[in-house]
Parts: sequence; C-alpha cells; structure tokens
Amino acid sequence: MARVGRLLSVRGVVLPATSCNVTLHAELSDGTVIEGESRIATARSPIHKVRLCPGDTPALPEAVDALERAHLIVLGPGSLYSSLVAALLPHGIADAITRSRARVVHVMNLMTEPGETDGHTAVDHLLAIRRHAPTMPIHDILINTAPISPEPIARYGAHGSAPVVADVALLKALGHTVHECDLLAAGDGVRHDPGKLARALLTLAYRGGSRAGA
Repeated sequence: MARVGRLLSVRGVVLPATSCNVTLHAELSDGTVIEGESRIATARSPIHKVRLCPGDTPALPEAVDALERAHLIVLGPGSLYSSLVAALLPHGIADAITRSRARVVHVMNLMTEPGETDGHTAVDHLLAIRRHAPTMPIHDILINTAPISPEPIARYGAHGSAPVVADVALLKALGHTVHECDLLAAGDGVRHDPGKLARALLTLAYRGGSRAGA
C-alpha cells in the first residue's frame, strides 16, 4: 500500500477496500450475469446490481478505521458500478461510512459511460448507490454547471457517451443538498479540474453544520 502511494505520488495513505482477491459480478436487467470488471463495459442490457465473489469478502480493517475517523468522505468521480459501488461492497465499508461522523459528498460524473451507465441521469447514479448501500448517507452532491462545448460532446457521443443530466430538483427531493459550481477542466477532454474540485470539497469540509440527508 505504501508502494502504491509512492508510485501515484499521493500525499497521504492509499488503502484498498479489501486485501482479498475478488471478482466483480454484474447482474443485468435481463437476468444475465457477467463476470469481471473489464466485461462490464460490454454489457448490452442495463446493470441492475453488482456483487463481489466471494460474497463474504471482508473490508480491510485499516480502511474501516480510516473511514470511521474521517471528517470528509468523497465518493467519485469514477465508474459508477465498477469503481464507486464496487469499493462499497466489502463487508464493513458501507457500515463504517454510516457510523462515521463525516460529511459524505458524491461528486457527480460529467459523462455517462458506454455499457455501464447508458442513459443514466444524476438521480440514476444516486439510486444505484442506494441499492447497494441503503443505510449509507450521502449529504452533499457536487454538480458541474460549466457548459461542455459541442465538439467534445460530439466526439464522446460517437463512442456512446453523453453528459449526465443533473435532475437537481429530484436530487433535492430525495433529501440531498446539491451544490452547483464550475468544476470543468479546460482543454479538449471532459474531466473535472483538480483545483476547482479541491476548492469545492474544502469549502464543504470547513462549512460544517447540519449533515442530515439521504
């Protein structure tokens, strides 16, 4: 784990959700089950649920401890099922987040992913997380408001990707506090700007106050 941190030039500690060897299984809406993270993008039917095999995979104790002591827990951005949800599946991870006193923030993806989140709105992303971790709170949601230029939208669209529709009113109706701000990086790609995202997260971290939410 320390070596991974050095390779990634991370200031802090890199902890996996589990130290066990696992395989990710995805159950599609048509009942088909596909095995392996790399195959999820080839799904030809919407994903209903994902699970780990073996199913009793324990969380890494150090990760559980870090989550319980955290002041801010950030989910995303990243692949919804194969990264975000998958990291919540080891036994103990979601419960540790629920027990913590941390503010839990979800950074909404900018674009859908072909085969994984085709047609997903922001609400669809949140409901997918709720299906897999129903007791885990998500207090805040960060939504990008900067417009994406037509050129990258067309380029990404050629590969089956589209901007994630925000559905802000529905997110609020579900009990989340939505924060809308410019999070878009400059350039030809569609990605979050690290500096803008860091400032938004630090603002939430130091804001404090009520953390009631879904």
